[in-house]
Amino acid sequence: MKHFKNTEKAIDRILLAKKRGEKIGIWGDYDPDGIPGAVIIRDALIGAGFPANKLVIVLPEQKHYNRSFNPTHLRMLKKRKVSLILGVDFGTDDFAEVRMARDMGFDVILFDHHPQRPGALPAILINHLQSGDRYPHKHWCGAGVAYKFFESYYLDQRLDLRKLEADLDLMALAMIADRIIPDEYNLKYINRGIHLINRHTRPGLQALLHLADGDRITRNEAMNVLISRFFPKLSNERNEMYRLFTARTMASARRYAKILNDRYKRVAVYVKKEIEKGVRQYRREKPSVLILRAEVPSIVRGMISAISEGLVKEIKIPLFVYKKQDDHFYGSARAPIGSDFNVVAAMDSAKDTLVSYGGHLTSAGFRIKGGKEKEFREAIKRYFDSL
Repeated sequence: MKHFKNTEKAIDRILLAKKRGEKIGIWGDYDPDGIPGAVIIRDALIGAGFPANKLVIVLPEQKHYNRSFNPTHLRMLKKRKVSLILGVDFGTDDFAEVRMARDMGFDVILFDHHPQRPGALPAILINHLQSGDRYPHKHWCGAGVAYKFFESYYLDQRLDLRKLEADLDLMALAMIADRIIPDEYNLKYINRGIHLINRHTRPGLQALLHLADGDRITRNEAMNVLISRFFPKLSNERNEMYRLFTARTMASARRYAKILNDRYKRVAVYVKKEIEKGVRQYRREKPSVLILRAEVPSIVRGMISAISEGLVKEIKIPLFVYKKQDDHFYGSARAPIGSDFNVVAAMDSAKDTLVSYGGHLTSAGFRIKGGKEKEFREAIKRYFDSL
């Protein structure tokens, strides 16, 4: 069986942690890929014999913290005597943040799927897109990378794969939520995950299905029926999404599902209004790229992602949606799945107008510098007009 680059190093470090009885921090990005990824890692370690009380979950809320390492949560892990951090869905290009974690004494293993930029990363990186990785199957989200790594770990240690496979439902949701291109290989995993959802093996997803007035779903419906209920990221103000995924009883699952669903309903009306506005603009202008400034209240963060995700399905061209926040603008970019458009390359051409940006070829986020809105719009339009 082929493995990701650095798989052996990561297995050896995790086995050393088990031998020493170390505490492990599991650090997930705060979205519908990172949170399922954190649950997958937690469950995989418990299934491999790690005591649950040796595992500490960290899901930094992006309204106050970046998705990557920050001093507040690193100090918390230090206080709890964590020595090894497993991060999922971030980190490939977070050179300064990872160095900060290493300087504080942590060893770091990262499970990521974002494109790699040049630079020295002081961590064990598991990423099929990193330089020198020869793993033949290239379409995975962060949770998918974590799952595939632990598949290798379980096989290496001759563990029961059925314990790991119980989380294929979360892997499937994360793959669909992160708009990963389905191929002949990863579809086997996605379809098995959807099958688990339809068998109602996880109380949290069963509760969400009930609220969405559905009993069974297909792969194509998963985004609309389930993921839309927690996509605005969110909704997860007190880690309700994590608690939903790990709920053991239907009573607690229904409680967290209702919280997420109520927040979804609060923003759905605004999301629909902005999508309709974007469609009208597209029909009126017939542009090569749609650039939409949304006017939405800050009820729940992540509304811009929900708008861009819904809008790209309607107009099927690259688009950039953003809103004003404080002294800058933050936004979300999308391109149709399977297209040749590259929204990150487009933002490379406009980088002088941006505070930060990054993501995947068809799905990314960005922040525009104060006073640079017009220049940003012009640069993005020039890029797509020139194609």
